Amino acid sequence: MARIEIEEPQTAPVIASHALLRIALGGVVLLQVAARAIRYTAWRERVVGLGIGTARLDASVIARASLLVAALLGICLILGLLTRLAALGVIGAATAALALLLPNANMLFNPTFELACLMIAGALYLFTNGAGTFSLDTARRRRARRRAIEHDAIWNSAPYSEPPASSRSR
Repeated sequence: MARIEIEEPQTAPVIASHALLRIALGGVVLLQVAARAIRYTAWRERVVGLGIGTARLDASVIARASLLVAALLGICLILGLLTRLAALGVIGAATAALALLLPNANMLFNPTFELACLMIAGALYLFTNGAGTFSLDTARRRRARRRAIEHDAIWNSAPYSEPPASSRSR
């Protein structure tokens, strides 16, 4: 037997703050991508300095791919599409940024450290609670639920639906 989930309505401030958090986090991710894209040579040199590149995979390819993935994460967060997966990606990227900052002695007063911690906190909230009411994830879920009800034989029979017009005239 199928389980029916009933969504309880949320207040407007909760809905708005949830959407604003998602949009703000996605915007910060896109701003970081833009900053790295503008200073691409410095970003590529930083990736080379990490020793990530191999003989088969050049560090510039990895630098471009990381920018592309981060841009997709930011866009997905803003739109509310695959939000939990995007939030998990942001958590991973921010954790990697923290791991790179750990060798620094003065990391506690570094703005990058604080930004990474805030991004992890916001992404963790979105990962646990989902995209919220105003998102493509919610729209897709509602559409799938409506289609399932429309194609269900029980809901298309009496007393839940009216008989066809041809059978009423008889």
